[in-house]
Amino acid sequence: FAFYPAPASSFSNWQAQNPLGGLNGPNDNPESDGYTNLAEYTFNLTPGSGVIALCPVEITHNTVTNQIDLILRRAAVIDDVIITIEALSDLAASPGAWFDLDISPEIGATTNGVQTLTYRHLEQHVALTGGKGFVRIRINLDANHDTIPEATTRTEVWGFTRSTFTAQLQSVSNPYALCPVFTGLIDSVTSGALNVATSVGGDGVSATMLPGTSYYAEIISGDHEGHRFEVNESTSTSTTIAIETSNPASTLTTLPSTLAADRVALRPHRTLASMLPPAKFRATNSQGTADRVLFYSGTSFTYHWLFSNAGNPFWASGGALTNMNSRLMPPGSAVLIHPKVNPASIVSLGIVRANKFACPLKVGTNFIGGGWPLDQSPASRSMNVATGFTGATSATNADRIQLWLGDSIPGGGSYESHYLLKTTTLQRWVRVGDSTLADEMNLPLCKSMRGIYCISRFGKDDYVMPLPWVP
Repeated sequence: FAFYPAPASSFSNWQAQNPLGGLNGPNDNPESDGYTNLAEYTFNLTPGSGVIALCPVEITHNTVTNQIDLILRRAAVIDDVIITIEALSDLAASPGAWFDLDISPEIGATTNGVQTLTYRHLEQHVALTGGKGFVRIRINLDANHDTIPEATTRTEVWGFTRSTFTAQLQSVSNPYALCPVFTGLIDSVTSGALNVATSVGGDGVSATMLPGTSYYAEIISGDHEGHRFEVNESTSTSTTIAIETSNPASTLTTLPSTLAADRVALRPHRTLASMLPPAKFRATNSQGTADRVLFYSGTSFTYHWLFSNAGNPFWASGGALTNMNSRLMPPGSAVLIHPKVNPASIVSLGIVRANKFACPLKVGTNFIGGGWPLDQSPASRSMNVATGFTGATSATNADRIQLWLGDSIPGGGSYESHYLLKTTTLQRWVRVGDSTLADEMNLPLCKSMRGIYCISRFGKDDYVMPLPWVP
């Protein structure tokens, strides 16, 4: 695994220690990872390598206080940077509505020159009390201490969403991404693997992957932005990421040579237990009374139920009591959750994508979530005739969306259907049964943290949702 370098005492000293072929300015990023040189100096990351030893910024849910905290890991000895938390209550309001969040940190231990700062209870700010919020870190370089920055950089955006499920069937998805263990340029594609030697630098990409954890590679910029590939952890090397193109969770079935020069993020997968923590739901010893989670295969549902297991509950499959906590929940997954008796509340959090999101659609019914934590319309998801969706004069012959009414109506137990209308004069989404054919193209039908049933007439393997917000 990567180690922290010895910290520099100032950015000018950092530059002297790291010439980086002349690309050592504060806003340079020679390895094309997620952090500029100024950010790498501030967080004491390894220069010239996209390997991340430990995520320098993260939002966490304190299960003791039920509060949302921000953890920041920075070089302890430097005094020529000014660190500011920027916050936002609604992702749709970016980029104009970011504001500075004035919270003093708790200063923790210093290990290997890295100091941990914890900013407690982000929701103490009135703008972040609505059950969701977003933060990022602004770093100003102030080498001469005159408060006028010589350079400014910002981190990725982290977010959180609180969700409460009443005692009825509801859909749920999690669009947040986990912190990558590597980000960088793809040098080339060879023998079923992505060669990332240049961006790895002196570190090793295979050593960043923890045993027993599954990973995927997400293309975050370039020709194939938004696509994702399942990783073969056992055959990856220090400089290559081995890919399983035959895995149904991969959004392309081949590795095109044009992936070269695209940027890739290597991320750990979310699991069923991390998405829907067993401690937050009601466990019993009976399939009939325990809370359940339902998975849709395209034709039918299967379910797991929460087995009490003598006080150590886990999601179980059928009467065999197979522990399904580690079941992978690939990006774009949606499920139905059914609290049987009591409401259940969870906190979803992670990195907000700043890239497109591939979502291949097969012929028939696809139960999908979104790529970002915000409500979206069919227009913002590019669900129109021009992008290859099928419109028709009747719902039977058109692509359709079905919304589970349990998400919005107490006791709701049916679906509301919409279809892509296409006539000689009209192209729009409309609700099935609406004689007025009211235009729903820009209505937020696709709700944040929920799933929709997308019924595709002919399939659309190349469907990629465009980025719906401005970082």
